[in-house]
Amino acid sequence: MRSPLASYKAALKARAAYCRGKDTDAAALAALAACAEALRGAHPRLARLTAGWDLGGDAPAERQQQGGPQPGGGQMQQQQQLQQQPMEEEAEEEAAARAPAVAHSFDLALDDPAFLLASALLAAALLREARGEVPAAAAAAAAALAVFPDFVAPRLVAARAELAEAGDGAAMARAERHLAAAVAASEALARLEDGLVVESNKACAREAEAGNEARRALAMLLAQAGRDGEAAAHLRELGFAWRLGRGVLCYPLPSSAAAEATAANGGGGAKGGVRLPLSVLDGGLPAPLLSALQAAFAPEAPFWGEHGYGPRQGYFSYCFPLDNAPRSLLSQLALHLQRLAAPHFPEVAEARYAEWWAHCRRHCSGHQLHFDSDDEGTGGVRNPIISSVAYLESKAAGQTLTGAAAGAGSGCHPSSAGGGVDGSTQCTSSSGGSGSGPSGAAGPAFVGGPTLVTDQRLGGPLAQRGWLAYPATGRVTFFEGSVLHGVIPGRGPSPDPTARRCTLMVAFWRDLLCRTPPEGQLGAAMAMPPVPQQPRPGSGAIGGDGAGGAGPADGASWLSALAPLPDGWDGGGGAAAASAAKPVAPVAVPAVWEPVDEAGSRAAPSYDACFQGF
Repeated sequence: MRSPLASYKAALKARAAYCRGKDTDAAALAALAACAEALRGAHPRLARLTAGWDLGGDAPAERQQQGGPQPGGGQMQQQQQLQQQPMEEEAEEEAAARAPAVAHSFDLALDDPAFLLASALLAAALLREARGEVPAAAAAAAAALAVFPDFVAPRLVAARAELAEAGDGAAMARAERHLAAAVAASEALARLEDGLVVESNKACAREAEAGNEARRALAMLLAQAGRDGEAAAHLRELGFAWRLGRGVLCYPLPSSAAAEATAANGGGGAKGGVRLPLSVLDGGLPAPLLSALQAAFAPEAPFWGEHGYGPRQGYFSYCFPLDNAPRSLLSQLALHLQRLAAPHFPEVAEARYAEWWAHCRRHCSGHQLHFDSDDEGTGGVRNPIISSVAYLESKAAGQTLTGAAAGAGSGCHPSSAGGGVDGSTQCTSSSGGSGSGPSGAAGPAFVGGPTLVTDQRLGGPLAQRGWLAYPATGRVTFFEGSVLHGVIPGRGPSPDPTARRCTLMVAFWRDLLCRTPPEGQLGAAMAMPPVPQQPRPGSGAIGGDGAGGAGPADGASWLSALAPLPDGWDGGGGAAAASAAKPVAPVAVPAVWEPVDEAGSRAAPSYDACFQGF
């Protein structure tokens, strides 16, 4: 029979051995549960501290209603919430029972049963989080905090869990309190023995790193709420002198009238006779093509589960030659997008290959600014001619949009995507006030933030100009393949915490090597496998939630969903379907990068020294 420490180490080993298609998670979770149960059985006080917590991932009903151990009240208050000693007990016993079971110190190590239990619960929380099991991750983090109230790392997990499913201002406020408590605990740790504890104890050093991560997350939350002075204090502590601009992180919500007027005046591809590095088109996906893509890449579609899509799966994409593409829904899409982009980017006619990939993400998830490159830059950076983003939909698994809402685009409404932690919009911008989304169409709010496209190029100076392309169902954004771009996390509560931001990207290349990755693995620019010409139904786990799966070599459900449309991408509509696309003006941001302090240095630093926050 393993000791608790041996079970804990076995769990870490199993977690590290994770591989798509192999069930290592079950072994890791079982070992962590065995470790925790053994410690609870041998130490009555630890059993009392975690009484009622299901170590499989559930909190007691009364604590679910309270949101688990609450941050910001200090160790004493948290212990009082978790256990109330009978009034008749001796004062000394009561004080001892309420004292922290473990605290940061020179001697903090896994030979302390309390710290081992807290660490096992943290490991379970992190694993549940990686699997997309947010409530279970939150419960395990709360149980770890019941044992070790000043434990920084599970406090950070608890904050991320709140943000992942935040549907109102109260959840945003809870996330902020968790992050503030984590920062306060890490600051107190840094002061212990003038910093010698952090320097000499590996566990405390990891806690200090978690504290910095919590501070970055708190700075991001504050910046997206328009609370720039508070954010600046944390950014200074982190050593940042520059940051993404206020108009980027706390992005504007333009009124529909302003956006439509700008689009009518030539927005979307050129301004003042100078071509912008991006073009945004509403109605870029004809109804038959959009409906088929929505089905193939819906949150519950087989594609996500069969690829093991989630935080632990790295980037992967597929490619095919345009002049000899396997007949599929994706080849129909690529040829359509190539024609659609030509008036704005004539050089796309030179493309010989298309590369595609997809994402299905929560409202709070962004994508760090980056340059598109062949094989993620391995062997040197090579950029595509242009890249494109097709916004498919924003809905929960199993939800169906009908009528005008199915094809209408809309940005975030201020009531659902406000910048403040209470859900209110605190940001202001000269490019537009609060109101409905920039497309001007009625419909459900789109989950997630806008795509940021800049004029910054590899090896060049920091961006001087930037534009936001807001997501909307059926909208397509094209941009030059050599420019810096990314996705800004959705700010404020999500319009629908169960929904996902589903997008499909296609890059166009003059030359591209289509690769075959090692067996059982995924990689960049994989050769597109043959697609069945007749679709068949299939189902899978919700996208982005870390679902496992056999992978494309073991099951073709996702390929069956990409069978070509028998009447073509336009459903037989011909030129009328292609002409339905209308230009939409991207929203110019006043500054892509700006100093943290107004009185700070105006000399632009290196890109790596600028705070992005995601």
